[in-house]
This record gives sequence, structure tokens and C-alpha cells, in this order.
Amino acid sequence: MDAFDVYLVHAGEDGEPASCLASRLSERGLRVWFNSFTPGLRLRQQMEDGLRRSTFGAVLVTTALFKKKWAVEELDALMSLETTTDGVRIIPIWLGVSAKDVTELSPMMAARSAVRVHGFDEQSLRIAADETLEAVLRLAADRSPASDRERLDPGL
Repeated sequence: MDAFDVYLVHAGEDGEPASCLASRLSERGLRVWFNSFTPGLRLRQQMEDGLRRSTFGAVLVTTALFKKKWAVEELDALMSLETTTDGVRIIPIWLGVSAKDVTELSPMMAARSAVRVHGFDEQSLRIAADETLEAVLRLAADRSPASDRERLDPGL
């Protein structure tokens, strides 16, 4: 069983909205891997472990994301895991970027349907959390045991 529902990929510059989004996702019942580091252990190994143990990767797509080595490596790892497992693992969250921006940054990411919000404000992040939860529930419906679906959506 996976330890996390969502691994949150973000650029360091986007730490504040990413932290807010992680909190909102947790409030909605998702188990989120977000900078879940244990001091003294190697960062790369902890990130890889988090990626392997997460059902989905929510990727906070901003203009800063593709300029960051670690964020790009996390995205590459998610793409690799997605090709070796059944189903979609990556849930893009476009935060303050246009289709043109994303196409210039990553045509492969632009080809995916995404959660799209225009700002970094609290309301936009709430919307992003709600839509990400909806995506997780839809994607998990075909691949998770009923107990996991019921944990995430007690109304089932």
C-alpha cells in the first residue's frame, strides 16, 4: 500500500503557495508528501522513496519549475514511474501560467489536462486543492481498493 496519496513537486521559489496547497490537500483527507525530510538522511534517497510510495504526483507548474534541477528530476522520475505502472500518476496544476507558457516550458506537460488556477492567492489555492482532490478521486477509482476510495470520499 502506498504511504502517500500525492507527492507535491514544486520549485523552491514556489515554497509558500506549495506549502499552502499541501495544507489544503491534507485538510481534504489526502496524505501528502511535501518536503517530508528527515535531518541527516540523504535528500535524493528520501525524495525517491517518497516518489515510489506515492500514488500520484501533483506538479505545481509555474515559470520557475523547469528552471530547477531537483523539480525537473522529480518530474522525470514521475514520468518514468508512470510508464512502468498502470495508469496516470501525474496531475499538473498550472499556477499563474498560460497554455503558451507551459507549451514553451514543456510541450509534454502542455499536452496533459490540468488543474488551472490563475493566481497565488488563498482562493486560487483552495480551488486548486478542490480540483486536485477531484482528480485524485477520479483517477483512483479504477485502481484503488474500495477502502481507499471511502477514506478519501466518505460519501461513497
